[in-house]
Amino acid sequence: MKQKTIGIIAEWNPFHRGHEAMVQEVRARFDDAFIMAVMSGPFVQRGEPALFDSWTRARWAAEGGIDAVFALPVLYALQSADHFAAFGVKLLAAMGAEVISFGTESLDEDALWEAASFSFTHTYQKAFHRALKEGFSYARASYEAMKSHSPFLADELSKPNNLLGFRYTETILRNHFPMEIDVVHRDMNHNISASEARKDLLLQSSGSLLPSRSAGEAESLIKSGHFSDFSRFEDACLLHARLLSEKELSETGLFTEGLDHKWFKEMGNPDYETMLSAIKSKRYLYSRLKRLGARLLLSGRG
Repeated sequence: MKQKTIGIIAEWNPFHRGHEAMVQEVRARFDDAFIMAVMSGPFVQRGEPALFDSWTRARWAAEGGIDAVFALPVLYALQSADHFAAFGVKLLAAMGAEVISFGTESLDEDALWEAASFSFTHTYQKAFHRALKEGFSYARASYEAMKSHSPFLADELSKPNNLLGFRYTETILRNHFPMEIDVVHRDMNHNISASEARKDLLLQSSGSLLPSRSAGEAESLIKSGHFSDFSRFEDACLLHARLLSEKELSETGLFTEGLDHKWFKEMGNPDYETMLSAIKSKRYLYSRLKRLGARLLLSGRG
């Protein structure tokens, strides 16, 4: 029997015990499979630097059962959920993945295929563009469009892992990839989140939510200062913004709908978080602004 090639799109920021459990479950489902992953590198989708460097995170994943880890280029990682998912799926498809495995909070394969199929209908597209014209954010417009088909699916797709699974499935359909999806339901009663793992490491210097083989190393990296300092990153983003004129901001091509004017107006705020809070709106959510700020910092302008 031909060995199955399984693909996973990940950030592993950091690789914790919940990630390890998912890999073990995929191993149990697909005996003797080759499991590869595309992983966000120095920056993650929420618009921040990863807590630890790419090589360390990739090594922890390999020690946790992944056969090969490939980098998701930074400009692909710093995208909204739909583009992040699309780039990841396309990269895996190009490398021969036959199945994409991922975790969800609740939705199964059938529900995701249903939601993704509906997203290509005229009914969905009409409702989606109407919501955009009414000033809703992309995410809210997607919610309103899906609600016209199924309020249940619309509500469930507001959960982050369900949403990513939907975007993966949507990309497969859009590109006619010969790929299957494999859903691993998260144990929501004993759920471990990457944000909790980072919090434990940063505030308690504790790697208790990480696999035992990497917990000690992670604690040592924190204690020795070998991790990303988010406050310094935010200071760098704010300083870089202040070095650019409004014309230079506009010329980056990162801003639309007059957002460059608003960005320039608010960059005199005392800190980066206050600046973004003054800019955000129902159209430009905080997460979107953080990704934009990271891309601006990496643009090399100024």
